[in-house]
Amino acid sequence: MQSNVNIEIQEQRDSEQLAVDCNKRKALIDILNSDDYDPNNPEKLLGVDWCDRKQTKIRAKYYIGLKWVKEKECFLYVRPKINNLDFMTMFMHCFDNDCRDVSSKLGRIYSIDFNAAPIKIDTAQSILTPMLVVHFLKLTEQIVKKGFKFNYIQREENLACKIKGKVLLNQTLKRNYSTARSDRTICRYQNYSIDCIENRILKKTLKFINKFINVYNDISCSVDLKNMTTYCLGTMSAINDDLPLQTIKQFKINPLYKEYREALKVAQLILKRFSYDIEQIDKESEKSLPPFWIDMSLLFELYVYSKLKSAYKNLIYHHVSTYGNEIDFVKYDEKVIIDAKYIPIWEEEVNHNNVRQLSGYARNTALRKKITKIDNDESTIINCLIIYPHKVGEDEFSEEILIKKAEKIDTYIKFYKLRIKLPTKSNAKQSDKDSN
Repeated sequence: MQSNVNIEIQEQRDSEQLAVDCNKRKALIDILNSDDYDPNNPEKLLGVDWCDRKQTKIRAKYYIGLKWVKEKECFLYVRPKINNLDFMTMFMHCFDNDCRDVSSKLGRIYSIDFNAAPIKIDTAQSILTPMLVVHFLKLTEQIVKKGFKFNYIQREENLACKIKGKVLLNQTLKRNYSTARSDRTICRYQNYSIDCIENRILKKTLKFINKFINVYNDISCSVDLKNMTTYCLGTMSAINDDLPLQTIKQFKINPLYKEYREALKVAQLILKRFSYDIEQIDKESEKSLPPFWIDMSLLFELYVYSKLKSAYKNLIYHHVSTYGNEIDFVKYDEKVIIDAKYIPIWEEEVNHNNVRQLSGYARNTALRKKITKIDNDESTIINCLIIYPHKVGEDEFSEEILIKKAEKIDTYIKFYKLRIKLPTKSNAKQSDKDSN
């Protein structure tokens, strides 16, 4: 029986409470001393690490999620630092641009470990499954708009007065000639159709999602999700969703079909999430979650990019790099380099490490040449901008000049900061009411 012992930490906060609870502190110390500890892969421990050299404080960084500390005895839950953060709306906004580089990174925002035992918890229910649903619906919507793929489907049919493909002689003799039906022949042939396994998996997953949305209709963006599901299902009338369970489990994704690759990966995650049984959606499966993590820093970066791209179109460039240096965004017309930092503390104080990092990029000769379009230019000071989350920040970027919206940091030359408001669930629910 699963123990009630668990450890809860807020991301980017010191776990001061663990100094009082010796058992929980010891459990975290044990995990930091285990083989899973790898500073180069912080997601393995949900970003939990020592935050001082004396190893007196433990901090969770930019990951949220669930992980077993000791399977079926003690688990770790890293919760979001922003209350009621609406992950679904953020994730949906990330699809608002057509950049393939961004699309490939959306699948790296989260990861799920289905090999580990599920964890029974109520407080993380509104995070994982809705994100999977949004991801799948957006990918499937793109496929529907572009057009379904066709593939060869093997069929067996008892044909009258004709032959097609390969004649199945033994079956024809037993079934037809024994009953004096010599006019019929059982044949196996290939049919070029959209009713292929890939499309059947997509349709089957959509039916799971349709039921999930109807059962949990209080989730944010529910109206948009219902509309997307209805739209996608409406284009699949010629596709059958009848598939043996073993076929789904053993199906190998063809890497040649880029549009389908990500959608089928997410489809398999959703079907696994409900143990391939649509009836599980009605039960309490939502109260048990597999261990998972979400990279909030990457989600924030892509959300900021979608907002910038919506406002400034082709004036915004994502991940400009050279010789190991990579900037989040560049706006060439203003000669400004931009970094998205998922650090709310920027409102209260200047993070000098962030300043040094961005200032270093602004002095890199190769990057300066890309931005200023001038060789050996040592006189121009490039604008630096930090974008960070805040509850009263900007909803949209509407001004033509981005720097005009920003606040100047007086202790540094041409260095600015700009707040962006992240969506919350209360706002999302109000939007659903308004759309009705």
